Amino acid sequence: MTSNSLPDKYNIHVYYSQYLSESRIFRHAKALEKSKIFPMILLIGFTCSSKLASTQFSETVFINRIMLPGFLPKALKFLYWNIALLILYARTKVKCINCHSLTCLPVSVLLSLFSRARLIYEPHELETEKISLPSILKPIFFFIERYLIKFADTSVFVGSEIKSWYVKHMDPSHPLVVLNVPHYNSFPEPNQYFRNYFGIESTTKIYLYQGLFSDGRGLSTIIDAFHFLSDHDICLILLGFGPSLPKVLNSVSNCPNIYYHPAVDPSELLDLTASADFGLSFVEPKCLSYIYCMPNKLFEYIAAGIPVIVSPLKEQASFVKNLSIGFVAESHSVLSLISCIKSSAVTNQVDLVDCVHRARKKYDHSQEMQVYLRAFQHINPRP
Repeated sequence: MTSNSLPDKYNIHVYYSQYLSESRIFRHAKALEKSKIFPMILLIGFTCSSKLASTQFSETVFINRIMLPGFLPKALKFLYWNIALLILYARTKVKCINCHSLTCLPVSVLLSLFSRARLIYEPHELETEKISLPSILKPIFFFIERYLIKFADTSVFVGSEIKSWYVKHMDPSHPLVVLNVPHYNSFPEPNQYFRNYFGIESTTKIYLYQGLFSDGRGLSTIIDAFHFLSDHDICLILLGFGPSLPKVLNSVSNCPNIYYHPAVDPSELLDLTASADFGLSFVEPKCLSYIYCMPNKLFEYIAAGIPVIVSPLKEQASFVKNLSIGFVAESHSVLSLISCIKSSAVTNQVDLVDCVHRARKKYDHSQEMQVYLRAFQHINPRP
């Protein structure tokens, strides 16, 4: 799709991504499509392959991936993408721009000023306190974000603690919280997928970690705990992908009660999750963004109808305790996790599952999208 063929008063989402698995952005785009606020929603990303340049996601949602020269170094590719984005879209009749990260905020502000469109800022985490951001750059990024966030008409955050931090330190306009509740047409039923796939006995409790295999997710703690409990009637399934995959595969080869399952399509995930007994979210307090996080997997476990075991991070811990949907470890240690696992293995799981069912009715995708759509209630072009 070329910029010349774009309709008037359309919506742009700006994110430096290939849009292969951006579930939060896809959910928001689908909600906007259903609301009919805009005639078209355009998700702008990048690609190094002409085969992925432009795709139609749904009836009025399109993905335009700006083609990057393969020979350029990483930093220059990002600069090229910013310049190309401005050239392609600055003079189009866009009504609203949604920016999904701090790194994309400068170009989004410029695009908003050139096109006189409204700007909504949707950071997916606490941007200046990410684990990947070097300490030396944090003050610089903090200054940039605090200055540029003033150009946003509304800011949408992923959790209450992160919103509170932004309100205290940056004073964004009209801040909202939209939780990462997955979309599903119906609740999945408990099933025997993992037991059949791995040949697990019916008496063995199945504990599931799903998501990214990377530093800070508590994988080492989880693996060590199940190594220690290898003689108990429990097992661990690690489902996902990421840079820590070699560590995962090594644990599988050295421990008979740990299994690895490759990542699956998001449309299949909830049914697989529903075949476990407990879900694990043991994020470590390695950065402020993690300390305040509300992980996607927590809501995926709830949607699948299974209780959880979580690390004592502030927001997820209070969330689990208030809803009585699982266990909160006293600390981030292996021994504390082992204690939770042992307690969960002998608890009355029926009562826990009842609480989970009540929680997933309370935290419904459609309700979160109603909150999200409030950000667009007064979106009119700038004078």
